[in-house]
Amino acid sequence: MGLVYSRLWQLFAPNKKTRLVMLGLDAVGKTTLLYQLQRTLQPTDNIEPITTISTIGFNVERFQFQGLDCTLWDVGGNYRLSSIVRHYCEGADAILFVVDTTDNARMGSARDHLHSILASDDLRDVVLLVYANKQDLPQAMSIADVTEALQLLAVRQRWFVQACCATTGDGLYDGLRWLATALRKTSC
Repeated sequence: MGLVYSRLWQLFAPNKKTRLVMLGLDAVGKTTLLYQLQRTLQPTDNIEPITTISTIGFNVERFQFQGLDCTLWDVGGNYRLSSIVRHYCEGADAILFVVDTTDNARMGSARDHLHSILASDDLRDVVLLVYANKQDLPQAMSIADVTEALQLLAVRQRWFVQACCATTGDGLYDGLRWLATALRKTSC
């Protein structure tokens, strides 16, 4: 009976407004991921490859997904602008943190950036989805190695690491599905 009620609620209840913030170092694929998500969730006949330039400031897109009315903020990767990053994180329901799994040299910087953001008391209840990008390349780190490199076991927030390839869209939908489920659990 509970399952039936839950499904009916998902069908007929108004969509929950959800604020998502996508962060990560520069050149890890955040903007490509954003537009690939948009293409996946709002299909068009356009099959042109996605081309992007480095984000200065932010990009923002809205989409509906599994009962969530999502606003996704893609914040430029210049992590030295951490006060600006914190501003975008205010009121966030989830952080989507993107890492380039082929760039071992910057994984320590990514870890430091992530932990400095998550240290904010305002984000203690935020849900964290880590997109381990560029998994299509042979030198990509495994999910276990990404988890260790980012020291995610020390993170107090609910988190998940999703392997993905932003250029093809592989794994993006799966990550969003986990995120939607996690957000519904936190709102109960």
